[in-house]
Amino acid sequence: MARWGVSVYLGAPDLSERLPEYLAQVARLGGQVVFTSLHIPETPLEAALAQVRDLGRLAAAHGLSLVADIAPRVMAALGAHPGDLRPLADLGLGGIRLDYGFPPAEIAQMARNRVGVRVVLNASTADAAFLDAVMAAQPDPELLEGWHNYYPRPETGLSLQHFLKTSRLFKERGLRVAAFVPGATSRRGPLHEGLPTLERHRGMEAGRAAAELLATGVVDTVLFGDPWATEAELARVAQVAQAEGVVLRVRLTPGLSDRERAILLDPVHRNRPDAAEAVVRSATSRLYATPGPPIEPFNTVARPRGSVTIDNKGYLRYSGELQIALRDLPADPRVNVVARVIDEDLPLLDWIGPGQAFRFVAVDEEVSKGMENLERLVTESVNERTRALDTMSTLELVTAINNEDKLVALAVEKELPRIAQAVEIIAEALRKGGRLFYVGAGTSGRLGVLDAAECPPTFGVDPELVQGVIAGGPEALVRSVEGVEDDREAGRADLRARGLRAGDVVVAIAASGRTPYALGALEEARAVGARTIALTCNPGSEMERIAELTIAPVVGPEVIAGSTRMKAGTAQKMVLNMLSTGAMVKLGKVYGNLMVDLQPTNAKLVERARRIVMLATGVDRETAAAALEAAGGKAKVAVVMCLAGVDAETARRALEQADGFVRRAVELLGKRER
Repeated sequence: MARWGVSVYLGAPDLSERLPEYLAQVARLGGQVVFTSLHIPETPLEAALAQVRDLGRLAAAHGLSLVADIAPRVMAALGAHPGDLRPLADLGLGGIRLDYGFPPAEIAQMARNRVGVRVVLNASTADAAFLDAVMAAQPDPELLEGWHNYYPRPETGLSLQHFLKTSRLFKERGLRVAAFVPGATSRRGPLHEGLPTLERHRGMEAGRAAAELLATGVVDTVLFGDPWATEAELARVAQVAQAEGVVLRVRLTPGLSDRERAILLDPVHRNRPDAAEAVVRSATSRLYATPGPPIEPFNTVARPRGSVTIDNKGYLRYSGELQIALRDLPADPRVNVVARVIDEDLPLLDWIGPGQAFRFVAVDEEVSKGMENLERLVTESVNERTRALDTMSTLELVTAINNEDKLVALAVEKELPRIAQAVEIIAEALRKGGRLFYVGAGTSGRLGVLDAAECPPTFGVDPELVQGVIAGGPEALVRSVEGVEDDREAGRADLRARGLRAGDVVVAIAASGRTPYALGALEEARAVGARTIALTCNPGSEMERIAELTIAPVVGPEVIAGSTRMKAGTAQKMVLNMLSTGAMVKLGKVYGNLMVDLQPTNAKLVERARRIVMLATGVDRETAAAALEAAGGKAKVAVVMCLAGVDAETARRALEQADGFVRRAVELLGKRER
């Protein structure tokens, strides 16, 4: 079992108020370590020492070991020296992380102290020669450790290769290693970009980052670099640290038998020592499955990477063996697909080597155990950067809002692979005659209705093609309609009233990921065979459990706690723009970056259509106007006419043959674009 802990930074204005409950929470969840620093430039040493004494007493009261960064000048100011660390122990320190300036002989001397203070070296910068010099001076290995740095500035975190190389130097000498993971909600200033050891973990969910650190086999302790982790974050890291082996979150196949469920979730699994190339094979499962009736065939479908399977009775003596697909595998009538590893945890499969232990946690059960309580949601957390909002000047206030808004695009950027997948799903459905429904309540619903309403004038599509559905109906667009978002059945009924059918796509929008109205809509979509996409700002939500694809930009706590019309709303608007625009581009509604299918329904749009024809073809204003008139105001037809040198009817026929794509139509006409 690994150790885990948190970081606490001296000088925080609300430190004394928040710290008691925070450390109590860490202790309740099984944390063991608290890290702090005694050389923070913003905090005078005298003030830091007063706070660290209180911190040390509080940590000790909860059974937590306090470790502090310390420099030679600070040690001297405390009356300690390499031969006597008692003043540090009296301060409440269980360990000291040495800054630069301590030679190997002094380090070894400190690591022989009689008061039990652990001595921690910088694992990110140490080399073999330095460590050999320290070990040659005969320290007590039980009192010597290596802790990596964390890296506040983006792009400066360690590479995995360097991290493994330096960590192994310590492990080879019998020394323990610690590393840091970032928090998602209360990131430390002044950059607020997270405090990970590995650059690849910046912006990653803490539990997932911790799981990878521990799976490497070179880390013994995982620490939050950022302060004030939420209870959900603490619980997730505790779960990973306290488990034996790699923890994989899975989504269970509906209808799973109790026996298959027990084989999957009850034991700690271990990969066979003769590890297979295509699958992870549990050496535990077949013995565990021996008692009981035969395992019947069930859900014998294709097995993409991350599929968790149990062999049924068709595999004879192999019946009951659990496997995880390491690559895409075809369906096999002898193999039941019982669960799938969630996308975020798929990279952990690469760390399950020969003999490696692993276990599963059902995402559904985490939800049912209260992991999604409202107060634990990222979007409902209190933003540490805006706690003093009501004391700010007007300029400071709007600057704070603007600084938070800057984080939104970065959060959306991390979801681009899933957004692209959603665009493909939507475009394919629309191409085959399906429709797109945006469904939500409150701000989320209004954003969906807005995006849907903009599609006909921008892309010339039928208003029925993209529809916005909001809880409470049209009245809810202009004023709050109380209670409607909590009606799960209304979400189902509103889609039934629209004639939802297989082949349609439903995008459910809810910042929290738990709005009953949106959940009901997803359930109705699943029931009729429509495609389902969830758009939320909280990872691992209940909506994610139901939808086949989830887009979850984590924008962090709002400027005003819980006011998801702000950053969460901005993120949702950005994603919706991408979904509709991307799908329409895939359907040929754009030529270059020009909206050639717009409907010129007013004077402004008539002028815009004329300008589009001019820009697309290079013709003058008079020629563009004449072409538009001949094309009945259809800019796309006019563009093909001018590019291919044909009349309106010929251009229309070519566009029909080209599925509406201007470039294809021109190619079909055998003319070169100008």
